[in-house]
Amino acid sequence: MVLRKDKYIWLIIAAALLLYIPLFIFRDFTPTNELKYINIIDHMLKSGDWIKLQFDGSLYTDKPPLYFWIAALIRLITGKYTLFSIGLVMCVLPAIVTGVDIYRFLTENEYDKKRACTVILILYTILYFAGSVLVIRMDIFMTMFIVKALISFYNIAEKDRGNPYMPYVYAGIGFLIKGLAAVFIPIGVILVYLFVTKQKDKIKKLKFGRGIIIIVIFALIWFIPLIMSLGVNSAVNELLLKQTVNRAVNTSVHKKPIYYYLINLFPNLFPWTLFFFASFITLIIKAKKQEKFMIFIICWFAVPFIIFSLVSSKLDIYLIPAYGAIAVITEKILAEKNGKAKKIIGIITSIFYFLFIIAAFISKEKLAGMEPFLYSLVLVYGVFSIFTAAAGVYFSLKEKAYCYVWNIVINMIVLLGILTISTPAVNEYIGFSKFAGIIKAEKEKDSSLKIFGYKENEANRMAYIINDDNIINIENPEKMNKMIKNENVIILLQNKDISDLPENYEMVYSNSKFVIIKYIRKEG
Repeated sequence: MVLRKDKYIWLIIAAALLLYIPLFIFRDFTPTNELKYINIIDHMLKSGDWIKLQFDGSLYTDKPPLYFWIAALIRLITGKYTLFSIGLVMCVLPAIVTGVDIYRFLTENEYDKKRACTVILILYTILYFAGSVLVIRMDIFMTMFIVKALISFYNIAEKDRGNPYMPYVYAGIGFLIKGLAAVFIPIGVILVYLFVTKQKDKIKKLKFGRGIIIIVIFALIWFIPLIMSLGVNSAVNELLLKQTVNRAVNTSVHKKPIYYYLINLFPNLFPWTLFFFASFITLIIKAKKQEKFMIFIICWFAVPFIIFSLVSSKLDIYLIPAYGAIAVITEKILAEKNGKAKKIIGIITSIFYFLFIIAAFISKEKLAGMEPFLYSLVLVYGVFSIFTAAAGVYFSLKEKAYCYVWNIVINMIVLLGILTISTPAVNEYIGFSKFAGIIKAEKEKDSSLKIFGYKENEANRMAYIINDDNIINIENPEKMNKMIKNENVIILLQNKDISDLPENYEMVYSNSKFVIIKYIRKEG
């Protein structure tokens, strides 16, 4: 990425840093994925086995290893696991690179710089995209390489520009980050685009034969050591059957109906939902009149949307690689002059921000068991959103699209800033670091304590903090009561479940959601 004297590139970088960095500095690791991945990395570093990844004592082949290798290197360089260091490398920087790549791609295809910048600001403020950047997973990192592959394919096919093998290098790296999606999305998009635009003769420019060999070479970086470690049969069963065929055709993991993504786009694309659907429908109606570049953008969205809708296993985050195209499509309606639809949608969307003050008042009861100042922060955001709504209506009526977008950006910066201020008070509701510290201190005082999670199936993800790989999650109350009778135990559970257990416990810690209790057997 070459940074020239372009103020819009610096605006894109500034927006990303202001939006995404603060929360990574103060937030705790969430147990669902972040702590899970840290435990995998921790086991990898302690065991010295960087090929057979393990979690909770079992082989972990759900994801390729490159993300874990890079995170392990970050741990070795920094000396500790921090959300900031991993989040910066895996999420924020890839989001910036993706934004700048799309910006430059647009400016090379007849978008002026201001308009191209508007597209990236829309992308950064799409609710689900922003949320995906703010949670450490592989998807944003992989998306960076998918976008690079897509742009490279288009430039090779339409402009005879660029190395024809680079898209496959990007796809190969993307594969090592999260798997086959990094391969079939860019290849699928460019093939559909060339067929739709009746340019099948350009396929030979893409060097598919040698390109696939490049991708296979990247895959073998992982496959060969894994096959040597597991054996051919076990490796094929884990990688080809369990993780690929079964998930695509008939899965019990993340199984959702075919219309799942269509329904979920409505909340996920807020505040740009109405703009996107209005723009997309208009583009489809006038498909025959669209220039090639916009047909490519439509294919960029449609191909992964259709493929993931047909695949059995579904999660909202699988569609993240299509969000760049969604932002471009969304901006299309904002760029129209004298557009009545644009004005109406802008006003309707702005009205939603008026509702946040009502939501702030409603939240008072829900926040009652937490720090008192949290309600004040929510109220501040609700009041600020009134100004956002009023400004949004004004900019809509005046058709100031760029100002309208920056109005949303500023609102999201304020929202995430308020969330950042609140994190010290809410960390113990979203992460396990505090509980793990308390349990570790109790364990150091009494080494006979066995650690359990009761109906808290992510309790074992505290393992790396406590330095104990024997944390057991128990769902059955009879089994838990049996353990209490036979062992000295310390248990993490939710308040609502404490009535399942004997009352002769010692309260170690409690908040409005969780408790840590202890049972010590009486000798004799």
